[in-house]
Amino acid sequence: MKITKKILTLLLLCLIVILSSCTSSLDSVDICEKYISAVVEVQVRDDNDNVVGNATGTIVSSDGYILTNRHVIRSYDYAEQDYLYHKNIYVRKYNEEEFTKVDIIDYSSEYDLALLKLNSQEKCNYFKLCTEPLSYGEKIHTIGNGNGYGLAYAQGYIAAPIRTVKYDGEYIDAIQVSLMINEGNSGGPLINEKGQLVGITTFRLRDGQNNVIYGTCFSVPITNVKAFLQNSNVL
Repeated sequence: MKITKKILTLLLLCLIVILSSCTSSLDSVDICEKYISAVVEVQVRDDNDNVVGNATGTIVSSDGYILTNRHVIRSYDYAEQDYLYHKNIYVRKYNEEEFTKVDIIDYSSEYDLALLKLNSQEKCNYFKLCTEPLSYGEKIHTIGNGNGYGLAYAQGYIAAPIRTVKYDGEYIDAIQVSLMINEGNSGGPLINEKGQLVGITTFRLRDGQNNVIYGTCFSVPITNVKAFLQNSNVL
């Protein structure tokens, strides 16, 4: 039986598609090597230059725009009986010795997001935003500044692509993730296997005794990230 040229062409195209799909996913080593430079440690300091908080930042543009959480850059002042925003926010990349002060460009109470900006002419490695919907059980990755010890890698799975969760007294939409994170991971990237940003790691829940529930965390969905960046004139 002869195989026509047309059939051979179709078989070749199928093979190309299969090979492309096999190579589109990155493993954990690839993720770290390619994207750790697109993540920064965030350090919050008071007016006396004392460190009062640690978190993570996610670079989302080549000119140095960085996403983190709004709750990272503010704290409750019992004397004022109100939340106050910190002015001294510093960041450091994984291969840098010193922290660099950044500007606070914008923040959103609706999405618990804040936008920072590096004052540098140097082009930054950054995350592209995902355009595809998430799936239950999808493998994801994150890099974060857990407990302020520096950038470290972790992986988990999408437990639910979207959940309505009570957070900070309000009901919000969030991605539920089976992932172990610590204090300091707030503001870090949630990354799919193509290396795209699918969310911003934000919070954990507590049980009836106010103990942190480990192994489950919640992230700001990419749709809200895009809306915030558009409102801030970054996209």
